[in-house]
Order: sequence, then C-alpha cells, then structure tokens
Amino acid sequence: MMGDQAKLLIVNADDFGITEGATDAILECHRAGSVTSTTLMTNMPAAPYAAQRARENPALGVGLHFNLTSGRPLGASASSTLVDSEGALLKRRDLAVRAITGRLRAGDVRAELQAQQV
Repeated sequence: MMGDQAKLLIVNADDFGITEGATDAILECHRAGSVTSTTLMTNMPAAPYAAQRARENPALGVGLHFNLTSGRPLGASASSTLVDSEGALLKRRDLAVRAITGRLRAGDVRAELQAQQV
C-alpha cells in the first residue's frame, strides 16, 4: 500500500481535447471522483482549451492520445503516407490498408508521434 490510500482502479477518459464539450465532461467526471486520468488529442481543435483546463486541474493525470486517424496531422507533410489528398489524416480503414500493403512509412508515423508529443 502507498501512503494511507492505494489506487485500486484507474479510470482513464479518452479523447481529451476532441471538443470543448467532451473536455468539460471529462473534467466534471474527474471532479466527481470517477475519472483519474485522461489522454489528450493534441492535434484536435480543442487541444489548447484542454491543455489550459488540465493546468487548472493538476490532480488529473494527462497522457498522450496518439492519433493517426482523425483530424489534421501536426507533423506530417503533404507527401506523408498518413494523409489523404486533402491533407487530413487517413480514416482507420485506409490507414490499415496502407499498413497491410506496405505503403505506410515508419518515418511518417515517427514524425507524427514526435509532433503530437509537444
């Protein structure tokens, strides 16, 4: 046991920063005691809002939600194997097809991971 209390269950809420509404809901659950951590989608439009709210709630554990299938990339170029013709991240099915057929470059995945960790 650690201290007076041991954590028996960690409840993680996914998709912190996907929208302001989802972010607020996660924070409400955290303040009510049911959520202990979350994962931030740094490439989504509400990510700056979520990051600010996380700083205001230091007891909430925040990790990275590495995202390759929703929104716009942070580190991928137009020639990346992660993006479609519009420059958006591929949908799951298309990403899976590229991976299975050997048309997904590891360097592109690595660059996007590094960009999202900021």
